[in-house]
Amino acid sequence: MIPRLRPYFNLAELLALLKNNAEPAAVFEKRFAEKLGVRFALAFPYMRSALTTVLKAHNIKDSEVITPAFTCVVVPNAVVVSLNTPRFVDINPTDYNLDLGELEAKITPRTKAVIATHMFGAPLDLDRLAAILKERPDILVIQDCALALSTTYKGKPIWEYNGITMFSFSIGKHISALEGGAVVTNDEALYRRIKQFRDDHFAPAGPGKSLGQILFLIEILGGLNKLVYGLVQFLAEKTSLLDSLSVYYDEERVYLPEDYQTFSPPFRRKWVWPSWTSSLLL
Repeated sequence: MIPRLRPYFNLAELLALLKNNAEPAAVFEKRFAEKLGVRFALAFPYMRSALTTVLKAHNIKDSEVITPAFTCVVVPNAVVVSLNTPRFVDINPTDYNLDLGELEAKITPRTKAVIATHMFGAPLDLDRLAAILKERPDILVIQDCALALSTTYKGKPIWEYNGITMFSFSIGKHISALEGGAVVTNDEALYRRIKQFRDDHFAPAGPGKSLGQILFLIEILGGLNKLVYGLVQFLAEKTSLLDSLSVYYDEERVYLPEDYQTFSPPFRRKWVWPSWTSSLLL
């Protein structure tokens, strides 16, 4: 059986658990920005935390945020939690990204943001998107690169085409910190606005968070082992025994995790990011 998820963790990550790295998120931000060739990166507990922060930092509320109809449910959930209304646009059948022909008809005076998802690494036509929005400079474009860490468009990394780009580092992504997200930008004003909001509104995590992530890492390493993966997949699909690990949202309600705004602004060790994350980019 071929595992659907297979995050790569080696001995370096496990040994990093024992290190007393006082600022793991700050180190990760610096290395992630350097890796992508951008000026600024900001870490978040989840990518959905990053999305709500970007919208709130730009004072976007009581507005419409266009999002692909084919996306993870946490994206429209984050839009709703930020006190906005998701407006769904269908996808095209060639790359599963926004149907830009339909997008133009869905823009209204209430539209204040467009989430441009690059699904499965296939780049959205960013030139056409820019042409559509040329007459609406007030509409914020937020690129969703959760599944497009190394994607390029016309020979350039896609994050060079827009001021705000989001990434995810959950289990099923290109690199995994178990949880986590990031925003990258070359715009210093945008960076400072988002960082200020994040540092003002996010709260310190409890002492059990780091321990919980260590236990989760151990569970993942065991559960995704090829010798037992078939059994784990069966238990996840046919029973409720692993729901606490495998079911991370409820399709019947709109919500975000209780800790979606939980970390320590000075990036002390008690923050939600475990200390091994910076080693992922070595």
